[in-house]
Amino acid sequence: MDPQPDATREGIQATGAIALRVVLAYAVFAGLWILLSDEGMGWLFKDDPQQLVLASTIKGWLFVAVTSLLLFGFIRRRLDQAMAAAQRELAAQTEKARALQLLAAIADNSPDAIFAKDREGRYLLCNREAARVLGMSADEALGRDDRSMFPSEQAAAIRADDSRLIAENRIQTIEDLLTTVDGERVFSTTKGPLRDADGQVIGLFGIARDVTAGKQAERALRASEERYRMVLENAADAVLVTNPEGDFIYANQKAGQMLGYGIDELLTLNFRNLVPDGLVEIATAQFAQLKQHGYILADGKMRRRDGSSVPVELNTVRLPDGNLYGACRDISDRRAVAGDLRQRNEELEAFNRAAVGREVAMIELKQRINALSRELGREPLYPLAFIDEAAKPAGGDGAA
Repeated sequence: MDPQPDATREGIQATGAIALRVVLAYAVFAGLWILLSDEGMGWLFKDDPQQLVLASTIKGWLFVAVTSLLLFGFIRRRLDQAMAAAQRELAAQTEKARALQLLAAIADNSPDAIFAKDREGRYLLCNREAARVLGMSADEALGRDDRSMFPSEQAAAIRADDSRLIAENRIQTIEDLLTTVDGERVFSTTKGPLRDADGQVIGLFGIARDVTAGKQAERALRASEERYRMVLENAADAVLVTNPEGDFIYANQKAGQMLGYGIDELLTLNFRNLVPDGLVEIATAQFAQLKQHGYILADGKMRRRDGSSVPVELNTVRLPDGNLYGACRDISDRRAVAGDLRQRNEELEAFNRAAVGREVAMIELKQRINALSRELGREPLYPLAFIDEAAKPAGGDGAA
């Protein structure tokens, strides 16, 4: 409430009390003066009528002079007080006007739409941004309601919210999708009852901020998160995310299937719970290296819920928020294939060694048969010139 009317009423009441006291004092003084002065004059000049008349005249003028001085002093004092009160009130009004001008400047330079309405929904105040959004000047908006500014459904919804907040006598922030000069925009509006100097609700105030860009960014972020989630959930590899302490904060379905855990149960564990016995120290060292360098690619083993182990290829990176992202691939089939290939290679190598041995023995036998044929004066039965060619020194013709 404005304290100025109360101060004015108090000043008027004080002035009335002072005036009453002065009047009463004057009446008492005048009565005593008349009563006592007449008796005194009669006693002093009872034997001299002329002196009595002169004294009475002087007494009358003296009474006039004294009362005139008293009246002048009272009027002068009250005028000074009234002037001082007027100056204080003028200073208060000037300060109030300055504060209102400052508030108006702040409102007009605010990027938010600021407005006030009466209880019937007519605009009482409209700052520059609110007028721009409405597509009219502030003066044009005053006295009009939302039905002349928004589509009927939007205007009805606004009016319903305004009436409810006035009835409930509370402040609330509401999101509205409104048609404006900028197209359809989303506004986050804080509304509440508007009160006069006596505290009576005379309408509603509002501060509306355009949050369309934020809502669009929020929807885009949610869509991106949903795409990312779908990619992770349908990934062929097990995906696990831990916080910097190693507690799991995300696991996809593949991770649960590979390790034999339900997702909720898996999220109660630490990475050390999945390390086979005897490998905890090595895994802890790798985890520390990962946190320091931000990336690690290694083969290892992870313990399933039933206690068995699964060989995995683990590709882990540190995310910008400090969490650790790991993609785990079950390499049991790869190891089985590698073992089978190794066995086949060993068998092939043994076969090759046996075949080469037999070939060498056959060549030696043919060489002996050729030697016997030469001793008997016959031509060698087997052409083995390629052996002699292979035995020649590189770049030579075989001559001594």
